[in-house]
Amino acid sequence: MGRAISLRLDQPVEGITLTPWILLRDAEGNHHPNADAPLQFTWSRGAARVCHRTCAAPGCSKRPELQCVLCLESSVPLHQSFFCSTTCLNNNWTYHHLLHKPQIASVLSGGGRRKASAAVACVGGFGDPIECESLWKTEGLGAPGSTQEWVQITKMKSYTPTPEDVNSILKLEVLWHSDKGLLSETIETQVVLPGPPAFPDRTTIDCRTLARKPMGKPTSGGAVPRLRVLSYNVLAEIYAVQSLYSYCPLWALSWAFRSRNLLREIDTYGADLLCLQEVQADHFDDFWSPELTKRGYEGLFKQKQRESGDGKVDGCAVFFKRDKFVLLEKYAIDFNDAALARPNAKQTATQRLLKGNIAMVVVLEYVAGGGAAGSNPGQRLCVANTHIFWDPDFPDVKLWQTHTLIQELEKFVCARDLPLLLCGDFNSVPESSVYELLREGRVRDAHPELSFDPCNILPPVSKLRHSLPLQSVCSSFGEPPYTNFTGHFVGVLDYIWYTTGRLRAVQVMDVPSEERLRPLVALPSSQWSSDHAALVVDMDFLPAASAGGL
Repeated sequence: MGRAISLRLDQPVEGITLTPWILLRDAEGNHHPNADAPLQFTWSRGAARVCHRTCAAPGCSKRPELQCVLCLESSVPLHQSFFCSTTCLNNNWTYHHLLHKPQIASVLSGGGRRKASAAVACVGGFGDPIECESLWKTEGLGAPGSTQEWVQITKMKSYTPTPEDVNSILKLEVLWHSDKGLLSETIETQVVLPGPPAFPDRTTIDCRTLARKPMGKPTSGGAVPRLRVLSYNVLAEIYAVQSLYSYCPLWALSWAFRSRNLLREIDTYGADLLCLQEVQADHFDDFWSPELTKRGYEGLFKQKQRESGDGKVDGCAVFFKRDKFVLLEKYAIDFNDAALARPNAKQTATQRLLKGNIAMVVVLEYVAGGGAAGSNPGQRLCVANTHIFWDPDFPDVKLWQTHTLIQELEKFVCARDLPLLLCGDFNSVPESSVYELLREGRVRDAHPELSFDPCNILPPVSKLRHSLPLQSVCSSFGEPPYTNFTGHFVGVLDYIWYTTGRLRAVQVMDVPSEERLRPLVALPSSQWSSDHAALVVDMDFLPAASAGGL
C-alpha cells in the first residue's frame, strides 16, 4: 500500500468558502491528520463555460440530455423541461409532474416513480450529438473535453469563489512534503454556481387596517418604544439530511452554504430581538454568536437535554441588540426535569415525557438612547423561546409541555406585571389543543386530542387553563398559509404570542408565496436555507396601567 492523498470538495458556489476534505495515508497505511502535515495548496481557475440550458433539477448544473414531452404538451416554461439524465428526472418526478397542466397532473397522480419511468420512455434527446453539443459555449476554448487553460488564483487552503469564477471550473493541487519525498494530488470542481439571488421583498400586513406594503426597516413608534421581533427555526445541520429533503441539492444542504445564506436572510430583516430554534450547540459557539456579535447582538443559548453519539445537540437561542436592551435575568425550563419532578408518576408516563425539549426565559430592559440597567428604568419585557416536541403521534406530550411552560410563565410575569413575548416552534397546527390552550386560555372537553392520553400524563381538563391574555401576532387576519413548507408537510407550526394590554402587534411580515417556493419544489432550497419560514413582527410597548417592577 503506497502513500496517497484523498481529496473532496463541495459544489462551489459564489460567495461560499470552499475548504477541502483531506485524508493522508503513508506507505504503511497509517492516516495522518492533515492539520499537522506540511501541505502546500494551489487553486486555479479555468476558462468560463456558458451553458444555454441546464438541468431543471434544483441545484443541478449539468448539461441537459433529455426533454420532458409532457412539459411541451403542458406549456411548462422551456427551461424547466430539460434534464441531464433519466435518473435526475426520476428523482425529481414527484415534484416535477406538478408543473404540468391540471388535467395531465391528475392523470399522473399517484405511482410517481412508475409514471416517471413511463415519461422517460417518451423523452427524446435534443436530436443528433451536434445539436446537444451546441448547447455549450466555452469562452476561448473548444467544446467540453478540450484542453483546459488554468489561471492561478491563490495558495491558501480555503478559497471563496468570486463573481469572476461563476461558470468556471476550479482546480486544487495539494503537495505533501514528508521525509519520504513529495506527493501531489489534484482535484477539479463542478462548474461554479452563481450565489443565490437577493431575497425577494416580503410584504408586511398592517394589523389594524390589514393593508399590505413592501417590507422596510422598523418605523418609529412615536411616543412608545417599537421593536422588531424575529422567530425562526433555522434547521440544525444534524437534521438537514438528503433522506428528508431529497428535492434539495446536496450542496444547498451543506452547513457551509446554509450558514451564510441564513445569516444573509436574517440581516435583511433588521430585527432587534431574535428567537432561534434548532441552533446546534457547536454552531452557536463557532458561528451564530461570533457573527451576530459583530452585528451588535448579545446572545444566550440553552441546548436540549438529549444524548448524541457525536456530541451534536440543538437547542434554542435568544439574541438582542445591545443598543436597545440590557439583560436583567435569564432562566431555563427543562421539561425533562419537570417530568421527573411529577409526584406519584408511573414510570411509563415519565418515560413518555422524557423528550429533552426545553424553553428559555429572559427579562430584558429597553434602554435605547443609552443608560445602564437600573438607571432610569425603562420598559421591561419577558421573552420566552421554546421548541416543543415534534412527533405528531404525541399530542399529549406537546400539550403537557405547553401547559407546563405556560404555568411557569403565568406565575412569573403576573407577579411582576411584565409584558410577555412567547416565541417558538410549537410543532402544533392551529386546530391543535396546544393552539387552543394558548389562544383561549383553556381546552374544550370535546377537543379530539384530549381523547388520546395513553399514559395519563395530562391533568384534568378543568386544570388545563391559564389567565394570560395571549394573542397571536396574526390574530387580526389569521395565521399564514404555512410556516413549515417541505416535500412531506405544509402547515403552520410556529407562532409569536404576546400579552395584550402591554404590547401591541403593529405589522407582521407575510411568508413568501407558494408561487415563489414551488419552482424550487419546497423548503429548504438553494434560495431559502431552512424548512421553516422566519416570522417577523413589529411590536409597540404600551404604557402600564400601573407601574410594575421587578
